[in-house]
Amino acid sequence: MAKKSGGSPKQTGKTSSNPARPTLEQLQEEIRAKAHAIYLQRISSGEPGDDLSDWLRAEAEIKRKYNL
Repeated sequence: MAKKSGGSPKQTGKTSSNPARPTLEQLQEEIRAKAHAIYLQRISSGEPGDDLSDWLRAEAEIKRKYNL
């Protein structure tokens, strides 16, 4: 008796430990909060930088968190 193939769903490479995908509004708010935290850390340590670099770093970290 031959085995049937193709019956299992494709794996996307995402694991169940990843958080659920947020809405656009939630994503924007999380990026905003992360950028603010990065800004506060940057100014308290005296590191050079600007708001755009803080935002881009926050955006990259949050996107990585959700595998976006």
